Amino acid sequence: MSDRKFLKVVMGILLLGLVGLEEVFFEVGAVIFGVIQSLVIVAAIVVAYCLGRTK
Repeated sequence: MSDRKFLKVVMGILLLGLVGLEEVFFEVGAVIFGVIQSLVIVAAIVVAYCLGRTK
């Protein structure tokens, strides 16, 4: 790969990044939020189950 082509690719990626960055961050944020929500729900179920067994 020549330096010129590499520079063009990098510039293209940067341009795409500037346009798509907000959308990507929104998508990633939504996924992370979903995972955290799932973990909280699972933790709540486990805690409730443990408390239910001890009583």
